[in-house]
Amino acid sequence: MRVAMYLRLSSEDGDLKDTGKAESESISNQRGLLQNFISSRSEFSGAEISEFCDDGWSGTNFERPEFQRMLEDIESGKVNTVIVKDLSRFGREYAQMGMYIEHYFEQKNVRFISVAESIDSAKGLDNLVLPFTNVINSFYARQASTKTRAAHQARARSGMFMGSRAPFGYQKDPDDRHHLIVDPPAADVVRDIFRMFADGIGYVRMTKILREKGVLNPQAYFNQNNPNYYKSDYWRKPFDWHASSIRTILENPVYLGKVVFGRSKTKGFFDKRRVETDESEWIIVDNTHEALVTQELWDTVHQ
Repeated sequence: MRVAMYLRLSSEDGDLKDTGKAESESISNQRGLLQNFISSRSEFSGAEISEFCDDGWSGTNFERPEFQRMLEDIESGKVNTVIVKDLSRFGREYAQMGMYIEHYFEQKNVRFISVAESIDSAKGLDNLVLPFTNVINSFYARQASTKTRAAHQARARSGMFMGSRAPFGYQKDPDDRHHLIVDPPAADVVRDIFRMFADGIGYVRMTKILREKGVLNPQAYFNQNNPNYYKSDYWRKPFDWHASSIRTILENPVYLGKVVFGRSKTKGFFDKRRVETDESEWIIVDNTHEALVTQELWDTVHQ
């Protein structure tokens, strides 16, 4: 028997990883429960145990890295049993869950066990617990998403910055992560970009000037100050400026001292691609932090 213990937790579940901790408390609890379940049953004696853990991934997204790695091990024959604490840990989208549990696993001769619901495919899946629980979990995910979005909108209307990362030129206030403060070196670059454009220097020429001066682009600057944020080395092109980077800066009202929320949104509940929204849908609050450019300079650039 080759057993995969699958663990998952998302931000919507309300138990995020705390700074400095290796993992969420719920993940540790899931692991302990599954280990106790396996050790208490003689049928698992001598089984090869593997762990797959997606900490911080939504249950509606089945492209989770560890979930995909588990599927690869199933395909290669390294796993023939999957055990989860409960169905919501496996996922929160009933159509996809039904496809995996009732079709894919059966085709691959993979046994599926959900401890909390006492579901074991070795005993059959011909009961109503599985489909009804999957539907309820999917409904919960939709409700949680709606509530989270409403909470973010309410905070944005009160002038709180809701982005995961501060825009280039700013940093998050150490005493209030929803407030922006000026990051002097990057702020100087932003001001220079606005001045150059106002003076008639276009995108292509400006990218050349910034490269020749050895100015770090926004991504490289962020990673210089947050070296452990990305595991990949793909971003390490420090002076590689592009027109799109400059245009993004010139079109962001945050540099006028405004909080702007809702400039883009996900295409759908399950389609997480971002699409731009009409300006009429934006939430804009003035004078929430120090501006980097004047309204006069902004107007000149945009004219």
